[in-house]
This record gives sequence, C-alpha cells and structure tokens, in this order.
Amino acid sequence: NSGPATNSPTFFYSRRIGLESGRVVPIRAGGRVTGRVGKWTLGAVNIETGDEPIGGISPTNFTVLRLRRNILRRSSVGGIFSNRDKSTLVKGQSNMAFGLDGLFSFFNDLTTGGYFAKSDTKGKDTRNTSYQGRFDYAPDKWGVRADYLVVGQNYSPEVGFTNRSNFRRSYVSGRFSPRPKKSKRIRKYTTEGT
Repeated sequence: NSGPATNSPTFFYSRRIGLESGRVVPIRAGGRVTGRVGKWTLGAVNIETGDEPIGGISPTNFTVLRLRRNILRRSSVGGIFSNRDKSTLVKGQSNMAFGLDGLFSFFNDLTTGGYFAKSDTKGKDTRNTSYQGRFDYAPDKWGVRADYLVVGQNYSPEVGFTNRSNFRRSYVSGRFSPRPKKSKRIRKYTTEGT
C-alpha cells in the first residue's frame, strides 16, 4: 500500500554538513562513533567546518547523538539530539533540537508509532515543535491506515531539514482485498479509498 505523501521533517541529514547555500564548505575535522552499549544502539557525530569567505560562512560545529533500543518482540524506542553552534536563521545564535520516537508492532498485522520533536533557537521559541502519530492495521483481506502530522511554524532542526513548515496533515485509508476462490487467473482484487 502507498502511504501519505512524505512531508515529515528529517531530523538529521548528513549532507547539510559541508554544504551551505549551494556552496562547498571545507571540513576541518570530525568523528563518528556507532555501535552498541548494552541493549542500546548508539550513533554520534561531531564535525567542525571551516569558513567560506565569499559566501560569508564562518566556522561551525555540528553535533548529533542518536540512541535506540529494541523492546518487546518487534518494537523500538529512541531519542535524538542535534546542535549547530551557528544558526542560519538567527545570526549569532545556535540551533539545538531533540526528539523522541517509538515504533510498536503487535501480532503480524498491527503497527503503531510516532515521534515528538522540538527545535530551540533564540527568538523562535514558540510553535517550534513537530509530532506525528501513525496507525497501520494490514491483514491480507482488508486494512486501515491513519496518520496525523504537525509541523510548527518555527520548527527547524538545522542539522536536518523540513520541506515545509506551519501545517497539519491528516491521512486515512481503507483497503479491501479479497482473493477469489474459483479463479485461476486472478489471485487478488484490491480496492482502496483514501
């Protein structure tokens, strides 16, 4: 099944580091760590970029930390933190963002989950959250999917990106997919409404 159009924000996008306003920015130094600590999966990045005088871009530090843990049989919870010490939105300020997410799968056909995220830049401290809730029940014969997404006007994780801000999106779909018992040519009919 196809889902709703993907407009949800991307919290961390590594290609934002080393590129600024279409200009290549030199990377001075950086490091990355990935692995497991007990039951947690860990990912950490810290990169320092140099300056680019023609574009007026000054040296910037990028930090990202991601923790994730599998729970139950096929579910997970996690959190992410990012920091850019020089905001592109408010000169002289930094941009910090954090988020929590969960994915919960029950039985073979039921999945639910969502996230809550908040960005923090001085002067943009209201309407600076984003959250989403998802529900998907998809057995073979029929299925139901629902999704609700909110991106605030001032939500901006500057180590990631948002395609658009200041919107709410609701999405619901229903599917009926019977398998004809007497047909040798058709295995399944599918009807879907969204």
